[in-house]
Amino acid sequence: MPTKTEAFLYTIVLLLFIIHLLSPYLTDIYFAYQSHSYGSEAIAIPAAYTHIFSQNPDKRSDVVRNFLDDQMKNFPAIIEEKQVVKVLSEESFSLFVANNRYVMVVFHASWSPLCRKLAPEYAEAARELKGEVVLAKVYADKEKGLEKKYGIKGYPTCYFFVGGVNAHPCNFVRKRDAIVKWAKSHMGLGVYTIMTTEQFEEVFTSNSTIVLSFLDSLQGPETEELLAASMLHPDVIFYQTASANLARRFHNNSEIKLPALIMQQKESQHLSYFNGPFTESEIAYFISVNKIPPMNTLTMVKFPEIFKRCTKQEMSPPAIDEKAVVVLSAKNFAHVVAKNRYVMVAFYAPWCYWSRQLDPEYEKAAMELKAELVLAKVDAAQETFLANKYAIDGYPTISFFVGGVKVYNYYHERKSDDIVRWARKKMDLGIYTIKTTEQAEQLLMAEYTIVLAFLESLQGLESKDLAAVSNLHGDVIFYQTTSADVAKIFHIDPDIKRPAIVLLEREAQKLNHFNGTFTKNAIADFVFVNKLPPVTTFTNENALQILKSPVKQLWLFALTHDFEVRSIFQEVAEAFKGKLLFVYMQMDCQSASRQIAQDFGSTGHASAGPIIVSYSGNSNGKKYVLYDELSIGNIKSFAENFMENKLPSLSNSVSKTFLTPPYSDRFL
Repeated sequence: MPTKTEAFLYTIVLLLFIIHLLSPYLTDIYFAYQSHSYGSEAIAIPAAYTHIFSQNPDKRSDVVRNFLDDQMKNFPAIIEEKQVVKVLSEESFSLFVANNRYVMVVFHASWSPLCRKLAPEYAEAARELKGEVVLAKVYADKEKGLEKKYGIKGYPTCYFFVGGVNAHPCNFVRKRDAIVKWAKSHMGLGVYTIMTTEQFEEVFTSNSTIVLSFLDSLQGPETEELLAASMLHPDVIFYQTASANLARRFHNNSEIKLPALIMQQKESQHLSYFNGPFTESEIAYFISVNKIPPMNTLTMVKFPEIFKRCTKQEMSPPAIDEKAVVVLSAKNFAHVVAKNRYVMVAFYAPWCYWSRQLDPEYEKAAMELKAELVLAKVDAAQETFLANKYAIDGYPTISFFVGGVKVYNYYHERKSDDIVRWARKKMDLGIYTIKTTEQAEQLLMAEYTIVLAFLESLQGLESKDLAAVSNLHGDVIFYQTTSADVAKIFHIDPDIKRPAIVLLEREAQKLNHFNGTFTKNAIADFVFVNKLPPVTTFTNENALQILKSPVKQLWLFALTHDFEVRSIFQEVAEAFKGKLLFVYMQMDCQSASRQIAQDFGSTGHASAGPIIVSYSGNSNGKKYVLYDELSIGNIKSFAENFMENKLPSLSNSVSKTFLTPPYSDRFL
C-alpha cells in the first residue's frame, strides 16, 4: 500500500497528465501553477522549461514529460533526506545551533541542480554522523534573513557551527565520505578560532560552558597549553582569538594583558576570570572549579531528574565496600595519606547525583588497584575542615596524594577503567612536582624517605636525570620544585646555585645535602648511602641491596647483647653518615646471614666474638679485617684509612682477603 506522500505524488502526476490533455485550453492556468510544494521540498519548473513550453506549443508534452522524469528521480532522496536532516527556519535557527555542540548547516536553494545533487550524499552523511554531529539545512531562497546574515552568495554553501558559533566554512568534495571525514576532523580540533564581532557575540549566547582565550598569537605555546587543557574537559568548548579589537571590546576599549582567559558557566551564565600561570595544569584546575554551577542554579526546573532521585531515603551516605574504599575523616586523614605512598581521595557529597554515579565505578577501580595504592573517600559535606583545607568547590573532586602530598587532581572520565589507567600512569612518573609551601609542609609529615631537588626548570636535563635515578630507588619518593619558598622550608639557600638536592631520611628525620656532581651515578650513590639509617641491620630482605651496592661498607659482626661495641659502632657511623655504609650483622640470627658472616672471615658462630670488616663493595670484593681493640678511636681511624685507600699498607692491624662470589646468590 503506497504511503500518503507517494499517493500525493501520484495525484500530481495524474493532474499534470490531465493538464497536458487540456493544454490548448488551460495554458494560462498551467503557467500560473509553476511550482507545487510538498513537505519542505519544492517541485519548481525552471525557467528553461517554461521558455520552451511557451515558445514551442507543439512540444508541450515533451517538456512536461522531461520535467516529470527529472523530478521523479529525486523523490526517493528527498523522502530519505527528510528523515535525518533537520530543516531550520529563521525562527528556530539560533536556538538549535546554540543547543547542539556541533551542527553542520547547508544553505540550499530548491532550484539549484548542485543542491539537488548534494541532497542524497548529505542525507547519507547525516545518517552516519548521527549522535556526533547534527546535519541541518536552510532553504535560503525562502529564509532571506539567514541568507543575508551569513552572506550567502551561492548554493549550496555550508558552515560548521560549534556551540552556536559559526566556526568554519565547510570546504569538502560533495560526497558522503568526504563530508563525514571533514566533520570528524573538525570535531576533534579542541580549540576553535574566532575572528569577527559576529562570532564573538555568538560565543556568549551559547548554551554550553565556554572558555575564551585572548592571545598574542594563535600558533604559540599558549595555544598548546590551551589545547592540552581542552582534552581534559570535553564538556567545555574552547575558543581563542588574536584579535586586538575583540580583546578591547571585551575589556571596555582598554588594553588587556595577554594571554588572558575567561570562562562562562552554562547554567548561571557567570563569567570567571583566570589569573594564574598560563599552563595546562593551572587552566585545567581553574576550569574544573568554575564549570560547576552554583547551588542556587540547580533548580527543579533545570535538573528535575537529579532532585527526583534525591529522596529523603537516599540522602544517607552511599553504601561503601570499606575493604576496597577507605573512609576518611579529619581524625584519620593525615595518618592514612602520610603512611601510604599513593592515595587517591574522592571528596563527595551524599546528596550529589554525580557523586552517586561515581560510587560503583570508584569501588571497581579500588578493587583492581588494591595491591598498588589506596583509594579513599571523604564526605566533604560533613568534613568541612578537610573540604576547606583542600579547596573543594564541587562534587565529586578526586585528588591524588604521593607521600602525603596532594600533587594532582583527576579531571578525566569517571569510569573504573579510566581511573585505573590514569592512576597507574601517575604512579610510573617517578618524580613529582611541588609548588606551594602547603605541599612542602605536608611533605615533612610523610612517613617515607624523600628526595627534593631545587631546580631552575621542571623540564630540563636535571629533571630527566632525577627521574632516571628514581627508578633505582623504589623505596624513596622523588620531588622537584623551582620555588624558593619551598626550598627554604627544606633548609636550602634560595640563592644557591641550582640544581641542589636534599634527602630527608624517614627514621632519623635528618636532612642530608648533596654536594657532589649532578650526575645520575653520583645522585644514585648519595641516595643509597643516605636513605638508610646510620647503621643498617642486615636482613634477608635488604641483602641484595647491600651486597650489590658499589658504596664502600663497614661491617660489624656481633651478638645482640654486645651493647657496648654496638654503641661505639653507632657513634662512629653518625660521624661518617653519607660517606660509608655501616652494616650490623646479628651473629645470633639463625638464617642464611650466618653464611655471609663466614664469607667475611668470621666463623659464623655466636662464640666468635665481635669483629669489624671493611668491604670495598661489589666492584672488586676486597675486604680488610680490623684486629686492634674495637674502640671509638681505632674504628674511626680504620674507617678514615679505608676511605683514603690506605689500608693495604697497614698490615700489622688489618688482614686482606677477597670475598668470593657468588656470595649474594643465596638471596636471589
